[in-house]
Amino acid sequence: MTQKRGKEFEEAVKQLLEAYNLDWLRVDTYRCPNCEQIINRNAAGFPDYQIISPFILYVECKTGSSRLNSNQREVRQKLEAQGQDYFVARDNIDGLKKLLDKKLNKN
Repeated sequence: MTQKRGKEFEEAVKQLLEAYNLDWLRVDTYRCPNCEQIINRNAAGFPDYQIISPFILYVECKTGSSRLNSNQREVRQKLEAQGQDYFVARDNIDGLKKLLDKKLNKN
């Protein structure tokens, strides 16, 4: 049930990003910042979505009582240490919508 709920929530986030007409991507592979190795399939630790325009924001989707795993915590720490914005969206899109409105100066 969590798997389905998680996929449905991720789809809701995707629809919100599209409704806001943002440029975004979902990464399935990435280069490890430590060893430079290409990590394939679901990019361990990398956030679910990356908004790339008109601002940069990394979004991780979590449902229920799920928490960031160790890979996700490490990636979050590295991104934030570089001054990047990272947001954990939980169970509904209201928090993300509020943040997007703020970044886009909407009321």
